[in-house]
Amino acid sequence: MMPDLQRAWLLQLRCAAPRCQYLLRTVPPAETQGFAEEHDAAVQRCLARLVSGEDEPLPLPALAVRRSQLPLRMGGLGMLAAARERHAAYFFATRQSALLCCILGLAGGLYGDPSCPPSRGASW
Repeated sequence: MMPDLQRAWLLQLRCAAPRCQYLLRTVPPAETQGFAEEHDAAVQRCLARLVSGEDEPLPLPALAVRRSQLPLRMGGLGMLAAARERHAAYFFATRQSALLCCILGLAGGLYGDPSCPPSRGASW
């Protein structure tokens, strides 16, 4: 374990915890449920180790877990709740892709969205 708590927490916040974002954005939520739950449990175990300083700490109380998942600006630790946010991540990534296809005029957007203009082909 790292001797400096702040450095260890920053590594978890900026490197370890967000590693699942790509998968949550690109794979349907029904297929990422187990992964997201395991990811959340691993992040919680790591946070418990950082807070307690022990190799085998007790699990964090539910309130501590919820507070750790609050954004930094709200006094939380900014830890991703992957199991809770997987639906939104996938929906908005898919919607953003559809909008990009509309803008580029590619095949009427994703899923044949009738609100998109007919395909004109990309001008690049």
